[in-house]
Amino acid sequence: MRSRISVTLEVKTHRGKKRLLVRFWHNIDILEYVRSLGGRYSQTHSCWYVNYSEDNIRYLKEQLVNYNVRLVNSSDEQANPQGKVAGNVAKGACAYIGKLTNLQKEEVKLYYQYLRGQRYSPNIIESYMIFVKSFLGFHKDKKSAYITITDIHKYNYEVIIKNGYSISYQRQFIGAIKLFFDYVTHCSFNTDELERPRKEYKLPTVLSKEEIRKILLCTTNLKHKAILGTIYSAGLRISEVLNLRIGDIDTLRRQIHVRNAKGRKDRYIKLSEANLLILKQYLPKYTPYRYLFEGPKQRKYSSSSVRQILGRSCKRAGIKKHVTPHTLRRSYATHLLELGIDLRYVQEFLGHKKPETTMIYTHISSEKVGNMANPLDELFKEELYKLANKHNNLSTEPALIRQNDWGY
Repeated sequence: MRSRISVTLEVKTHRGKKRLLVRFWHNIDILEYVRSLGGRYSQTHSCWYVNYSEDNIRYLKEQLVNYNVRLVNSSDEQANPQGKVAGNVAKGACAYIGKLTNLQKEEVKLYYQYLRGQRYSPNIIESYMIFVKSFLGFHKDKKSAYITITDIHKYNYEVIIKNGYSISYQRQFIGAIKLFFDYVTHCSFNTDELERPRKEYKLPTVLSKEEIRKILLCTTNLKHKAILGTIYSAGLRISEVLNLRIGDIDTLRRQIHVRNAKGRKDRYIKLSEANLLILKQYLPKYTPYRYLFEGPKQRKYSSSSVRQILGRSCKRAGIKKHVTPHTLRRSYATHLLELGIDLRYVQEFLGHKKPETTMIYTHISSEKVGNMANPLDELFKEELYKLANKHNNLSTEPALIRQNDWGY
C-alpha cells in the first residue's frame, strides 16, 4: 500500500513578510495547489511558500486532506532554525537540494539553459530541475563523471521507493536524469540502460450526463456557470479556459480558438449553442476587458477559484465523487464517444498528440458497456423475462422498484 506523503506547513518571516512555508517531496498535485495560491520557490529555505493567512492554511488543509499535513507553529522556529523537514519529507528531495557543490551548481545551471533552449514548458523545467538537484545533492561527494547506474538505482530505492512515491513520479525522474547525462555532462554508463517502470493503468473518474446537468443547475452564479459550462462544453484544460480571450469566441462561426495549448498547439473547438446563450448573458453583465473570465482588477481568473466553484456546486448537487475541472474535460470526451463521434475527431477536439491517449475513454463509456450482452443474462433469459413480467403485474411494488425510481 502506498504511504501517504507528508506535508509540513511552517510559519516564518521571509523577505520581510510573514510567510507560510510548504515543504513536501515533489508532487504535481500539491505543487499545483501551492501555485494556485501564488506560491513561489525560495532558494534560501529550499521549499515553496505562500503569503501567510488563515484562509491559505484552511484552503491547503482542505485540498491536502489525502496527505499527512502538519502545521509547525511560529514557536517551532527556534527549535528548527535550519528549516529541516520532519517525517517522510526529510528523506526526499528537499533534504538534498541545498547540498550542491560549486561544480554541481554549474552543471545545474547548464541543464537549466539547455531546457530553456529546447523550449520545454515551465512546469517540466521546474520538475526536472528539482529531480536533478535532489539527485546531485544525494551524491554530493561524487563528481557527475564518476556516477554509475548503481548510484541511480540507490537513489531510486532510498528516496523514491522507501517513501512510497508513484510509478509516474519515478518515470519522470528517470527521464530527467537521462536528459541530464545525455546533454549536459558525461557519465560512466550508457543511459539507454536506464529503464522506466511500466505505466500504471488507471481509469479516470467520469461524471454521467445527469451529474453534469445537476452541477450546472446548482451553479446559480452566472459567471461561475459560464466558466464550468465552457470547460465542459469544449473539453478544455483549466489553463486553456483561463487563457481564453474575448476575441477567441467566434459567435458567427460558432467556434472557440484555443491558443498555445499543451505542446504549443492551437486548435478550434465547436461552440455549444447552450453555452453561447450563457455567454451572451454573462458578457454584458460582467464586461471583461481582456480575458473571457477575469478576477479582481481585470486580472486573469485563478485556477484555485475555479476549483472552489466546482467543489461547492458538486456539494450542492450531492455528488460524492472526487471531481476536479479536468473531470469535466474527461466527461466531455466520454460523452462525445457515447454520442457516436469518431475517435479521430475527439482526439482533435481534446488536442491529444496520440490517439492512444484518447482511446482510454472508449473503456469508460457507460452506454457502450451498458448495451453489451452479458453471458449470464443469456443463460437465464427466460427466467429474467418471467421475473420482469411478474414485477410489472404487481399491484403494489416494493419500495426499491417503484415506477418513479426505476422508470418501469
